[in-house]
Amino acid sequence: MTTFAHLHDVHRQSKPPRRVVAVALVSTTIGGFCQLALMASLGYLLAWSAARPTLGAIAGVLALVELLAFLRAPLRYFDRLRSHGVAFAALKSWRLWLFDRLIPLSPAGLGTQKTGDVLSTAMSDVDGIGDLYIRVVLPLFGTVVPFLAGVTVLGFINGWAASVVLLATCAGFALIWHTTTRGANLVFERAQAQGERAAILLDAFHGASTLSSARGWSRPIAKAAAQEQRISAIAKSLENNNAVRTAVAAVVSGLVVICALGAVMHPRHELEVRLAIAMVTMALALGELLSVAASALGGLDGVLAAWRRLADLAALEPPPNAGELHLPAQPLDVAAFDLGLTYPLATVPAVSHLTFTLRPASRTVITGPSGSGKTSVLIGLLGLWPFQQGELSISGIALPDLDHQELRRAIGTHLSSSQLFSGTVRSNLDMTEATEADMVAALEAVGLHPGREVLDRTLGDQGKGLSGGEQLRVCVVRALLGSRLAVVLDEPLAQLDERSAALVRSAIATHAPQKTVIVVSHERADFADFDELRLRLAR
Repeated sequence: MTTFAHLHDVHRQSKPPRRVVAVALVSTTIGGFCQLALMASLGYLLAWSAARPTLGAIAGVLALVELLAFLRAPLRYFDRLRSHGVAFAALKSWRLWLFDRLIPLSPAGLGTQKTGDVLSTAMSDVDGIGDLYIRVVLPLFGTVVPFLAGVTVLGFINGWAASVVLLATCAGFALIWHTTTRGANLVFERAQAQGERAAILLDAFHGASTLSSARGWSRPIAKAAAQEQRISAIAKSLENNNAVRTAVAAVVSGLVVICALGAVMHPRHELEVRLAIAMVTMALALGELLSVAASALGGLDGVLAAWRRLADLAALEPPPNAGELHLPAQPLDVAAFDLGLTYPLATVPAVSHLTFTLRPASRTVITGPSGSGKTSVLIGLLGLWPFQQGELSISGIALPDLDHQELRRAIGTHLSSSQLFSGTVRSNLDMTEATEADMVAALEAVGLHPGREVLDRTLGDQGKGLSGGEQLRVCVVRALLGSRLAVVLDEPLAQLDERSAALVRSAIATHAPQKTVIVVSHERADFADFDELRLRLAR
């Protein structure tokens, strides 16, 4: 796909309002013409002033200069205002696209991509797309049109000089375009290295206690340092690339001034001194416009690199979620035949040849040795990771035919990866749409007293503000509350003392009397009253 095709795709996805774009293009173009006219008028006025005319004689030109100088500031402000309006409209569209794209991909659709890499680059890439209008399209349009008009005026005086200017400009911008495409590749490589570094540091941050106790900091530090060296090398290449672009723009700008001087000084074109000086000062403005245009083209490298990474993200196939069938409003029943699930990079399946059935409102405890696939069964049941083998139906409907979002809303879930969000305990339970009275009753049922005060406790990142056992119990309460058809709990008694564990078992019985309950536990004795089917999984 060509660069222009990429830019077309970016613009199509950005969906900026056409009226806002048109106004921005007009305002930035008027600003470019205003700059040309101001420089030409200044040159004309300076040349005329050398003859010591009366103030009345130059009053008209002086008023024009003052008017153009006065208009530059509001025009520039209006230009910035309109261009940012276009960019913000595009960013809104892109951020919604990113959100809609990442939610279906997580977690199975991301495959082997590292979370730190995705999180650190996706948002910055979206922000980089906004530069297409602020730093590229609008400045480029607002300089190219006035530049061509200025060269046309020069052509009326000396066609040969205008032709040289156009040829030099085309040649220079061809070279600048080459540096832009090379710069896009360099920016893409730098972002990859930055993403790798972010993933390394994120892993080290989450595992800080383990690394400290095992004296294992040297390995992630060495990996991060290697990525830092790679980033520095790419940055140097980018600096050299930008220096070439700046030098080419300076040479072309200088050639424009030289050609203008040659045109006005040519013996065949005897111009009045005032007009000659005006042409030279206008040529200086043309050179400045060329520098702005070259800088605008240089801004494309970041936009193209950002689009390339976002296009890679868009190319990822989300897990199957095309079903449109709805669950009946009754406790779920499950029928599974010969299920198999293998994670990326794994050499052995997490689940293999698994067959079972669960009746509506049944209570099932899944037991088995570590690594036997207990949690993987829950993840597959929720549609978070697809089973690659076998058949699974829920309430008589095949899993691929179900609306997976509706399925997850119908099942109260606590997995080992569940977390509490920053805010309050209440804000974490509000998503269940339960009443405050039900929240208080459930919290006190698992031993969190007094319930109303617990609801208003402030939580930091990942539930900081509560102990590990308290976080676990709030997560269990969140799974039990609401109008659910089933409850899925992964090790709901982990980290709990005997008294707290007994309270959680009692709360499960009290708050899920007519729901299908599936619990993963290492200890069968913890759920001895679960008299339905027990699954002992083994690879």
